[in-house]
Amino acid sequence: MRAWFDSNLALLRERDPSLASLVEAWDPARAGNDGPAGRAAAAAPVIIFPPKEPPSLPEAWRGARLPLDAEVALEQCEEGPVLSLRAPVAARLTSRASEREDKALAERFLREAGDSALGGVTALGLGLGWHIERVSGKIAGAPLWIFEAAPQIWAAAFRARDLGAILRRPETRFFCGACAPLPRGAPAAVMARPAALKFFPGMYPEPARGSPPGKAAPRAAGAAAEALPSLAANSKGGALAAGAANSKDNALAAVAANFEDETLAAGASGEGAPAGAEEPEARPPLLLPDLSGNARPAPSRSPLRPRVLFFRSGYFLDREIRSAVARLSWPCALWEISDFRDAEKDREKDFKRLLGTIRDFRPDFVLTVNHLGFDEGGLLAGILARLGIPAATWFVDSPWFILKGAELGAWSDLWAFAWDSDYLAPLRELGFPGAAYLPLAADEALLEAGARGPGEGPYARDIAFVGDSLEAATEKYLALARAPRAILPETDALAAAFLESPGFLPDLAALTAGGPLSPPGRPRLSEFLECPAARLALEALVTWRASRIARVRLLSAMPPGLLTVAGDPGWQGLLGDGVSLPGAVAGQGALGDFYRSSRVNLNVTSAQMKTGMNQRVFDAPAAGGFLLTDRRAQLEGLFEASELCVYSEPAEARDLALWHLARPDARRRLAERTRRAVAERHLYRHRLPELARTVLGRAAA
Repeated sequence: MRAWFDSNLALLRERDPSLASLVEAWDPARAGNDGPAGRAAAAAPVIIFPPKEPPSLPEAWRGARLPLDAEVALEQCEEGPVLSLRAPVAARLTSRASEREDKALAERFLREAGDSALGGVTALGLGLGWHIERVSGKIAGAPLWIFEAAPQIWAAAFRARDLGAILRRPETRFFCGACAPLPRGAPAAVMARPAALKFFPGMYPEPARGSPPGKAAPRAAGAAAEALPSLAANSKGGALAAGAANSKDNALAAVAANFEDETLAAGASGEGAPAGAEEPEARPPLLLPDLSGNARPAPSRSPLRPRVLFFRSGYFLDREIRSAVARLSWPCALWEISDFRDAEKDREKDFKRLLGTIRDFRPDFVLTVNHLGFDEGGLLAGILARLGIPAATWFVDSPWFILKGAELGAWSDLWAFAWDSDYLAPLRELGFPGAAYLPLAADEALLEAGARGPGEGPYARDIAFVGDSLEAATEKYLALARAPRAILPETDALAAAFLESPGFLPDLAALTAGGPLSPPGRPRLSEFLECPAARLALEALVTWRASRIARVRLLSAMPPGLLTVAGDPGWQGLLGDGVSLPGAVAGQGALGDFYRSSRVNLNVTSAQMKTGMNQRVFDAPAAGGFLLTDRRAQLEGLFEASELCVYSEPAEARDLALWHLARPDARRRLAERTRRAVAERHLYRHRLPELARTVLGRAAA
């Protein structure tokens, strides 16, 4: 073992004399550092790095940020040398490295890379180097950058085995110290030991020049947490679904208290950059701030490339947000949200996993959609507030139906964004003082597909609408209200009145004040209004039935034989003869093709948006389709009059559709103008920087 240390050190000194002097200083048996503790360690089966008295740093490393209190033990076992790490600086992290474990890591990495050409590898964590040696054999002549935060591990690995195959490699570069982010030019394929991510959390290399973000290699910059699975929460199931827990939940409160008391009370580490790092950028402290109420250092956050913890729910905007984050090359970690039907112990386990992700990833802010993932009582919000980590929730449905009736906590540290500016005042009333307007947008994948041009051909549709009949929503809210379908005639009468009203919420009491709408003997809607939960469900039912009425009115006004309606089976029997019903359009790619191959795409906005606009306004033009949409006041702030074709009534929509069907050149020119407007101003990669600037700017203020 001693001979290996000397030969490895000699090879390193030829390549990096400064790092070699640092590793040599950590050898327990070296002269000047071999007191009684050091001599005993050198002769024992288990060698501790460093000994009780850590060595002084060589001059070149004075002031460098190193995890000097990490205790590394090297032991000779039957399976060979075994390295173990106990690091108080990383929340009492313990880790283990051996030939078997290192090689398993390498095989997993190569298996995930598949047949992709690795243009180089960035290794986070040295371990005993078996994994690096295995992968280096697959990338002959390509760059190999090795990052190891602790000099103790360098010294232990040098003593454990012959690392000549790695050290002699001309394309290998070595880095030591708790540095972040990766220097520019680091290979995009990242192989990470789990323990290394405690010291290099969320590190991503810069994308290769000329390469689209996320496409340079199988683990390229901007590929979000899918590109570094060990960064993600990896909790498939279990979350704090909105309304599923509150601050009185003793189990989760105990988990949170333990998290605060034992994990975060260590304070923040110093600043500094490692030797050899190129163009370092400001980072938050290595550890999260003290929760005791003492003064804490303010994290250094950049709105240009923030670190985002995204609550992944599989709901609307989930894929679009993750895609935009990847294209923006923002470091991202994910927390999977479930509906909390799991056992109590699984619920606690997943909450612990979330807290661990917050601790290890150190996000600049948390992002979720429709407040999913936050508990009613504000337990999680309180933790984030005490850590100084802002959170943003992007409402893309009525916050009234999401939050009304909940025992809401104080959301003063949460920034709420509404896709419809009409909901800003209600959000502030619900306890979100930081409410801001953030409209929907288009996914860039649709825009790229739209570059192929309109899909004119023998199967092209004349007038088309793709959307739901809302029959499933009807059944859902009837069940929640525990009401029979017999109340639907009265509900639909209220829904028709709601369509004509200026309010964005149906007022059931006001709408039913004129007297009974149901025939004698039939159940009346008023019989189900006493229970607050039933009233809320019936308000939602009226809203969705109003949207259904608006859709049927528009589609019924279209000329016979020219209309195609794609959606669910609920459309059967709702429309007259001569309407083609091909079924659902599955997948974003198919939806883009549908928009592009339809000569006129119809849009009608849901009743919950009285002046706002829906997703179809952005998606259909992005895909290259011509859009005919209903007039909405908020359109004027996003599009020029020459960029959209709008109608006020179903009859006007029919006339405009026929006019544009007869003028394909005018139709194509307008479609191209609308698509250009979306490309320049209305993509999700435009919206997310706006959100980040708002959240991080307010947090700094």
